[in-house]
Amino acid sequence: MPKLARSTPAHLSMKACSMTPPHPNLNDNLTISRATFVETDVSSWDSQVAAFAHCAASSPTKSVDIVISCAGVNGPSFLQHITHEDPDTPPPAPSTAALDVNLKGAYFTTCLATWYFRHKASHSPTTNTPGCLVLVASDVAYHSIPLYSLYTASKAGVRGFWRTIRESPEFTHMRCNLLAPHIVRSPMTAALQPMLDEKGVKMVEMSEVAEAAMRLVCDEGINGRAVRINPGGSVFDLGDDEEGSDGAKAMYEHDVETKGVFEFMSGLLKGQ
Repeated sequence: MPKLARSTPAHLSMKACSMTPPHPNLNDNLTISRATFVETDVSSWDSQVAAFAHCAASSPTKSVDIVISCAGVNGPSFLQHITHEDPDTPPPAPSTAALDVNLKGAYFTTCLATWYFRHKASHSPTTNTPGCLVLVASDVAYHSIPLYSLYTASKAGVRGFWRTIRESPEFTHMRCNLLAPHIVRSPMTAALQPMLDEKGVKMVEMSEVAEAAMRLVCDEGINGRAVRINPGGSVFDLGDDEEGSDGAKAMYEHDVETKGVFEFMSGLLKGQ
C-alpha cells in the first residue's frame, strides 16, 4: 500500500471526514481523529466487501461518500518471464500480483463504491450530492516504458475502465476522476530512489499526490477528468478526451519534465 493511504486520511481529517483506510499498518506513527482502520486484501472480493461494510458502519451517516482507490504493487521486467533457459521444461507461471492488486483490486473497489453510492441515492432521493471516486493510475498508462509490462498493463487497465464509466453519472451516482502521477517517492520505489537521486532524476513527493487527490475530492465541479502530477508540484489536466487527443497533447508537452526517468527505467529493465 503506498503512502497515499497515509497522506490522504490526514488531509481528510482536517476536513472533518470519517475514514476507514484499508490497511493494517496505518496505525503506526499516525494519529488521525475520526478514523478507523481495517486490514484488507484488495485482490479479494470478500475482503473488500467486509472493508466497505466496516466503513459504512463506522460512518456517522452510515454511508460511503468518498472512495480513493490507491492500492498498488510493482511488477517485474517482462524479460524475467521469457528468459527461462531450460529448453526441456516449461517456464514457471509468472506472478500476476500487479494485475491482481492494481487492476482487479481497483475494479472491485469501483464496483463496491458504485453500489454504495447508488444505494445512498435510492434511499436519500432528496440528497443531490453524488459520491466521489478517485482512481489512482500512473503516467505509464499514457507513456509506456519498454518491458515494464505488468505494471503498465494494470494502470492502463484502470485508465480504460475509468474512461468507460466517467460519462454515466445518472447510473453510477458519482463523480469519477483519475490521478496519473509520475514515479512517486514511496516504499514501492525505495530500491530505485538512491539511483534516481544519484542521476538527479526528480520524483513526485507523496504530499503532492495527496494534495491533488484532495482537489478532486473537494471540488464538486470536477468530474471525468484525468490529472497528471509531475515532480515539483506540476499538476495539470491531461485532456484525456477527443479534444485533447486522449491525453497525448498534454503528455508530450510536459514530457521534458520526466524524460530522465523513462530513459533510466528502460535501461534498467533491459539490464543495461
